[in-house]
Amino acid sequence: MKDMNGFEEWYKRKQEILKEDPVAKFFVKTRNEIEHEGLTPLNSGQIYRTEKGSLKVEYYFGDGLRPPADGAPQTDAVSACNYYLMKLIEIIFDCYSEFGPEIDPDQYYTLENLKKKGLTIEDIEEELGIPRGWTDIGPGYDEEKRLHALRCSFSRTQIDEMFEKYLGRTRFSDTTST
Repeated sequence: MKDMNGFEEWYKRKQEILKEDPVAKFFVKTRNEIEHEGLTPLNSGQIYRTEKGSLKVEYYFGDGLRPPADGAPQTDAVSACNYYLMKLIEIIFDCYSEFGPEIDPDQYYTLENLKKKGLTIEDIEEELGIPRGWTDIGPGYDEEKRLHALRCSFSRTQIDEMFEKYLGRTRFSDTTST
């Protein structure tokens, strides 16, 4: 996405936010240690019974006897991982919000976006590797229906499932679910 207008500035702002987040910093450091040195900070845990009598297993960064060193999260590993995952998903969601008409097929293949880009449906068909006019199947099949056919055939994104699960919203409904 480096060639996309405005992306580098946008991404630098997101990187700065992550650099200020101690959990994000920890996970970047941890990823590098795992990749380059073979080290893993996940090396302790506990098993206990909950009030309802079920077993619960928790894993921790560090040895579990004292506070973890090197900025490790002060919580169990699963909670820390979920927190970090949410931060990354929020950035991806923001990317879809900011650059949707460029990266999201459901926003790219719209009449509004085509007009903005000075493209025709035939241009899009050619871009997708199909013959120009392929979706022009006769009367009653207007441009909106043709674009819908292209979106259904070529853009089956499932990103909203992740956004809904972790953020309680989708690309097209930026409201929190109840």
